[in-house]
Amino acid sequence: MKSKNVKTLAVCLLTICLSLSCFAQKERVEISKVYISGICVPMQQLPSKMADIYYNMYEESLEFDSCVFYKQEDGVRMLVSYAHREDTVIRFTVLAECQGDASILEAQPSITCTCEGTCTSGCSPEYLTKTGEWICTDCKRYSSPTPICKKTVTVVSGPDNPIKSSQSPVTIAYKKQCIPMENVPAVMTEIYNQERGKKFTLDVNEMMLQENAKIESNTILDVCEVVFQEDGHVLMVAHGQEDSLNVHFAIPMTLKNDCYQIDEKPTTTCTCYGECQRGCSPVYKGGYEWECTECAYPENIETTCIKKVTARLPEGGNQR
Repeated sequence: MKSKNVKTLAVCLLTICLSLSCFAQKERVEISKVYISGICVPMQQLPSKMADIYYNMYEESLEFDSCVFYKQEDGVRMLVSYAHREDTVIRFTVLAECQGDASILEAQPSITCTCEGTCTSGCSPEYLTKTGEWICTDCKRYSSPTPICKKTVTVVSGPDNPIKSSQSPVTIAYKKQCIPMENVPAVMTEIYNQERGKKFTLDVNEMMLQENAKIESNTILDVCEVVFQEDGHVLMVAHGQEDSLNVHFAIPMTLKNDCYQIDEKPTTTCTCYGECQRGCSPVYKGGYEWECTECAYPENIETTCIKKVTARLPEGGNQR
């Protein structure tokens, strides 16, 4: 009898340990600001925006109840959007880049995972860093009928676009020191606030918008992303907001000693200001030449995208 009690206790302890280990594998991340392809999205609109992304991928309409950011033990962060279809729970998941209390997502994510299950616990998405694969965890605690857990993984090749974000971590250097990506927004904010005090050259087509392009002095850029253009140029692009405008501030970077360098005083920068839901992103053409991609809207609304460029010659030269 005593032996039976010991075995029962051992099983209970094992169950508790397994539950704790599963719980430890993923923790909730508190995010207060989200950017989808650089465009700031109010948190209350995030479920509907994820429903749009889901529909564009699967051509199926879903109404997501909530969205939660998680971090795995290995540091991978993801956004899980929850929906219900009768007795089935749907978890639509995309990888997320989180920096402080802000996060950046892609409007056309390169890979997603959907876990659909009838179990009350389990069937949750997990990303395997070593293999780049997704799994859905096994169903736990259930009653008859036997629960199911279905996994769908979609790899998307987006439209031909010269702007492509990094899919793997890169090393960033500033003032000859390596810095983590979560510290880059503060660096880009400092450079941005210094640069806009310099002389700007305004895109000829936007001269009429000079007055509307005036900016305040306390702008904070929330998130940054490394962008690899198809022509080989590599940019650091920071995103923020000024009044109703989304701000996209870009600096070209150079690769030195396996690190991408952010210059304290970059020779050229570009800022694209827009009210777009997509677009108005900086594209570097080399030298001092930049473009801002066109605005895109789901409905007929007048587009606004303002471009400002700073350009200077090396020390001792004249300002362009």
